[in-house]
Amino acid sequence: MPPRPVVPEQLRGKVFRGTTAVRTGLLTPNRLRGPAWRRLFPDVYVDRDVPVTHALRARAACVLAVPGSVITGASAAALWGVDLVSPEDEVELTVPPGRHAVRATGLRVRRCHVADEHVVVRRWVRVTSPEATAVRLAGHLPLEDAVVAVDRLIAARGLDLQNIRALAGRQWAPAPRAPAPPAHWLTDSRSHPRRRGCVC
Repeated sequence: MPPRPVVPEQLRGKVFRGTTAVRTGLLTPNRLRGPAWRRLFPDVYVDRDVPVTHALRARAACVLAVPGSVITGASAAALWGVDLVSPEDEVELTVPPGRHAVRATGLRVRRCHVADEHVVVRRWVRVTSPEATAVRLAGHLPLEDAVVAVDRLIAARGLDLQNIRALAGRQWAPAPRAPAPPAHWLTDSRSHPRRRGCVC
């Protein structure tokens, strides 16, 4: 049996930028390509012993792959404890219109407005509220799938269906910036400038 790869303590159990780990001397390029890590997105890695869920990938994408974005759709539902997609499915993020398009395997990045009243900070990332997430799913999933998804969100979060219906036609505006994730989760916790959003 080959020896177990050495994992620096600073990266154990963490999501991190590969370039940051190499620049700071924690890893060499060859060790970064080794079996100790899973690549989540371009330049975004995680300790292989960390269970990879869709929620984990969504958080990593929001903070490291597309900083300043908001987690939306089924990816937001995963943050609220409702798994509608598999760990490997694309992560849905939303950025303001006018922002440069981000294209990367495993990501679906939309450009539209999301208002601060419909965005909350959960587990150190920005994500649409359960009600706004339900509206997004109701408007973009096939009817039967939408009914199931909204019902599951209502049950999981104790939502009021009337509030969801009332929200469905209202306008959304810019979202607040999340605080940097704590060091015990990410090794690259740079803050990012606030950007304006638009309407979904």
